[in-house]
Amino acid sequence: VGRLDVLDGAATKSLEYFASLRPEELTGDELHRYALALTQLGDVRIKQGKLSDAVEMFRQSLRFAEAAVSQDPSRDEWQLALSNSHFYVGDALRRQGDARGALAHLRVYYEISARLAAKHPRDAKYETELSYGHSNLGSAYEALGDFARAGAEYRNAIGIDRQRVARDPRNESTRADLGNSLNKLGVLL
Repeated sequence: VGRLDVLDGAATKSLEYFASLRPEELTGDELHRYALALTQLGDVRIKQGKLSDAVEMFRQSLRFAEAAVSQDPSRDEWQLALSNSHFYVGDALRRQGDARGALAHLRVYYEISARLAAKHPRDAKYETELSYGHSNLGSAYEALGDFARAGAEYRNAIGIDRQRVARDPRNESTRADLGNSLNKLGVLL
């Protein structure tokens, strides 16, 4: 219905439930699903303007994603969920003004994305994550005042995005990613 307030009570009860769970007693599939659910609930909290609550949900998502990956590190979807959990924690910390904390999580997000992209060359999903990884590192460096590193990361994202556009020039999402990357560098310069 487009009303975030409807989810408010459910999100609170869900967080209480997830906090009561012991990851070592759950299967990897359950852990993975819970990590994804908590990320979605954290995103609802962001949209509601409840940043502190969102950070808690993203941290819980990270806890479950790490537990899933520890059960089977070869599962790429679980690795992707782990990288995305790091992204969401990092992004929320950035929103709170914690640029150093954000950078730590965004580095892990990038590293996992880079491994997945190397394992799956030319796979659009992983290339997109790799581009976003560079772009987010650029934003973190920019927030820390390290403009040289920020520019280098934005240029890396632009390079990846240009390759993606060259392979699929009609893909509006990919073209928008390139536009966003170029814009970030332009604003930085």
